[in-house]
Amino acid sequence: MENTEKLDVLGVKEPGYKKVSVSKDMSDMKKYLDSQPKLRVKIPHNSANHKDEAPVTVRVNGYLYVIKRGEAVEVPEQIYNILEQGGYI
Repeated sequence: MENTEKLDVLGVKEPGYKKVSVSKDMSDMKKYLDSQPKLRVKIPHNSANHKDEAPVTVRVNGYLYVIKRGEAVEVPEQIYNILEQGGYI
C-alpha cells in the first residue's frame, strides 16, 4: 500500500499545503471523522513565543489536520479532544 497522507487545511491560506492522494484506510478515517459532531475551536497564538505562529497539526491514523492559530474553525469531536488533551484549547 502506498504511504499517502491526507491534509485538511483549516484556516491556513499559505502556499505549500496541498491535498494528496488518499489510501483506503485514510478514506475510511475521513468518513469516520466527517460523521462526528463538529465543534468550533480557536487555537490561541503562542503567548510564550510571539515568533511561533506555526499552525497546529493533528494526525489521526494517517489523516492530518492543519489548524491556523487565531482563527475559529470547526473540527470533528475527536480532533477537538486531542487538541484539548494536548493543552492547545
